[in-house]
Amino acid sequence: MQKIVKIIWIIAVVIAGLALMWFMFLLIRDRNDIGPAGPFILYFIWCPVLVFVAVSIVLLIKNKVPVHITSQSILIMFLVIFSLVFSATLLGEPHYEKLMREIDEQNRQYMEQSRQVTPDGKYEYFFDLIGRLTDNPRSHISIRNLTNNVEKSITIDLNFEGVRAVENLSPSIRLIEISPTDDEHIYKLTTTSQLKDEIETFKVNMETAIAKKID
Repeated sequence: MQKIVKIIWIIAVVIAGLALMWFMFLLIRDRNDIGPAGPFILYFIWCPVLVFVAVSIVLLIKNKVPVHITSQSILIMFLVIFSLVFSATLLGEPHYEKLMREIDEQNRQYMEQSRQVTPDGKYEYFFDLIGRLTDNPRSHISIRNLTNNVEKSITIDLNFEGVRAVENLSPSIRLIEISPTDDEHIYKLTTTSQLKDEIETFKVNMETAIAKKID
């Protein structure tokens, strides 16, 4: 049994050592590869794993393997959990962070494609639905003044009853339209049939960032 425990211990040390070297390789090559969670991983995962590897090597050299079955079982459980969980974090977290950056970039590109410009060319806007399937759905428009680049977020008191599923729609599909009125700062927001059958209209004050529904 001691021989089996020693083999498992050596395998755990090798896996942990490879994970340590891989993480440091990413860190040296390009700090961006480890993502924003990198410092946390370095101090709270990489360092404990390094201590584990160093202590294990010393104990293995001195052949300090437990004799009792209970101690051996506890050690095996610890080795399996430690090597799998901590090493998997070191090996997998950078790829996870890279994937998240790719998703963020795709979302950014989608938002750029989804942005609309008012007919007078003064404002760029993006319509967003939040928590459509929850008990507290919200909607708002992000407005950017193309003259001075000032950005504002305006909450829209939209009636969510009958709102269609919009998550997989093409960015070219327009859910709302905003057009100018005779008043310089007042714009008219109208929902489209792509959003829901019931058309709602709002008066949007670009200066005060307030939208009021027009009955």
